[in-house]
Amino acid sequence: MDLTTENLNKLIELTTGPGKFEGESPLTPYYWDAAMDGGGEVEYDADNVDYSVFRPTTEELEFFADYWKDARDYYVVFVNEDGFVHGASMTTEGYAKFKKSLENSFIEDGFCDTDY
Repeated sequence: MDLTTENLNKLIELTTGPGKFEGESPLTPYYWDAAMDGGGEVEYDADNVDYSVFRPTTEELEFFADYWKDARDYYVVFVNEDGFVHGASMTTEGYAKFKKSLENSFIEDGFCDTDY
């Protein structure tokens, strides 16, 4: 998706009305669209929920400057069991903890017997 004011307005509209992006930052539908096009790195948890992980470009950081929280190293999008799409910005440290929690979900569910 091109980073234009017109597209930003469409993303904002998606997050303000009822629907799967309701209440989210415009970053969430933006990165969800990229995930649907095969972008991002995909991570899974033991319940087979997939998380699409992105490292924002300088251009994205600047364009969406009003929507980033302090964590600007990664953006993760996923769909919950009700079909709503959620997103979260993370620091590098936060992302490492997130990945560890995914690995631990496999251990806790008995898919492997070794802690990483």
